[in-house]
Amino acid sequence: MHRLKNYLLEKSYLISNVFLMCYQKVYYRRLRKRLKNRDFSLFSPNCYAGLIYHRLGLQFKSPTINMLFPSKKEYLKFVSDLKRYLSYELVESEDERFPYPVGVIGDVELVFNHYKSFDEAKNAWNKRKQRINFDNIFIIFDDYVDAEYDDLVRLNQIPCRGKVILTANEYPDLDNTIQIKKYSKDHIMNAYLLEKSRWTGK
Repeated sequence: MHRLKNYLLEKSYLISNVFLMCYQKVYYRRLRKRLKNRDFSLFSPNCYAGLIYHRLGLQFKSPTINMLFPSKKEYLKFVSDLKRYLSYELVESEDERFPYPVGVIGDVELVFNHYKSFDEAKNAWNKRKQRINFDNIFIIFDDYVDAEYDDLVRLNQIPCRGKVILTANEYPDLDNTIQIKKYSKDHIMNAYLLEKSRWTGK
């Protein structure tokens, strides 16, 4: 019975993976066909931006790819004054909280959790920094972990082409918020990245 159960589980995973690959191929093609704005720079505090660029089949035109900010307040400082922070040289730093390469620009810390070395991370950062389209910037924010209401208000005031705040709560007084209703009972986003369906990847 146990062996049969394992066999059925393995088969279900295999079938779901095949279905997922086929579904995503069609789904991504639709997304890319609908996309009209193709030369934009998307900033996010974590892996959101990289996933979106990947799904749309676009070149990374933002340095905040494959990395994270240790706190939302540091990210907020960064996107509130992008040109100033991007003018700083990325310098290596040590932070025992993270087993990854860490760098700083001014007083903002960056954690390169998808890179093997600081040099690799710095090269990617500098290369993508050169591609930024400052006339077509979009910003993603969320209230996961340490973001407070005042942070959402401040993010909402940043002038840029577009922005979105993913949140567990309703904020009728704030523009640009999208409530993720599955987290509304907890009143906090309790996922680093939104969970994805094993069958569709949505």
